[in-house]
Amino acid sequence: MERSPNSLQRTSNDHNLDAEATEGVAGATLGRISRQLANRTGVASYLLPREKREIARQLQEEHESQVVNLGLQRLNAEANTRIVDLELAAERQRTETLVAHNQRMGDLKRQEQQLVAKALAHVVAAEQRDQRELAAYDVLPEDREMLAAYYRQRAADEMQSIASAHGVTLATPDADAPPASQ
Repeated sequence: MERSPNSLQRTSNDHNLDAEATEGVAGATLGRISRQLANRTGVASYLLPREKREIARQLQEEHESQVVNLGLQRLNAEANTRIVDLELAAERQRTETLVAHNQRMGDLKRQEQQLVAKALAHVVAAEQRDQRELAAYDVLPEDREMLAAYYRQRAADEMQSIASAHGVTLATPDADAPPASQ
């Protein structure tokens, strides 16, 4: 089978382009461009060696730039993930601290309520005892107020004693305040 001169030129061109394609990524791209140009025009397209090196350098720079950009995108994504993880951990720690604080405050409030209930029960018992003792004595009406003040002071001292045993300081009543009526 005879080949036309144009066919021989194409075969020779393809052979040259195949050799160029083995020179790496830049060479393969350059070979593909040259082959496409040759196929479109039907004429061999030859580039000068200096132009080939320049195109190869530009393609290599573009490839390196893309690799760097992909690396930066990956690092940025990892950094953003780490930031979100740290924010979640900080929020979880704040929540746990708040829950522990609220539990402790609740425990303290319950202890305070128990202490107040004990103190009130003790005061009520002391007042009932004082009333019984007061009723057992034959006391003049003018002395009754003096005895009531004594019993109030005794009840306050007993409450302070109970509070001190539990590590609580009670506010003392104002000395100028009028005595509680009975």
